[in-house]
Amino acid sequence: MASGSAICDGVVTLLTATSMLGASMATVNNWKVLEKTSGSCAVVSITGLTFEPTTFGTNKDQVWTIAILGYIKDTNHPTDDLSKINTMITAFADAVASDDTLQGTVGIVRSFRATRRALDRLEIGGATWYPVEMFVEALVLP
Repeated sequence: MASGSAICDGVVTLLTATSMLGASMATVNNWKVLEKTSGSCAVVSITGLTFEPTTFGTNKDQVWTIAILGYIKDTNHPTDDLSKINTMITAFADAVASDDTLQGTVGIVRSFRATRRALDRLEIGGATWYPVEMFVEALVLP
């Protein structure tokens, strides 16, 4: 059985190596990253685990759902902020597409999806952040 923490670590390693985030701007379940950055960051966590039968019998595939919660800090330049949101989604999708085993922690990524509601904003630590929710569904074979 794959470890949820190993999968999250694999996602963080992949995102920091291949996306717009620098070192230590993607973390596993550590919200303090929002206090440390002046730009963009991401928090990675497991949001679900499903067991699906592969055939009649005892073998079951594990399907992990990993949330990548991206945050873009408001710069008071709406066009620039929207561009950063679009860049984050594209960069993360490209990162997952470039390594669909998430650093060898899963068999294959089944899907990637991203969503952002236009009016969503968070006020954290005196700053305004635009959240971007991204989800990876990954398959671990028995």
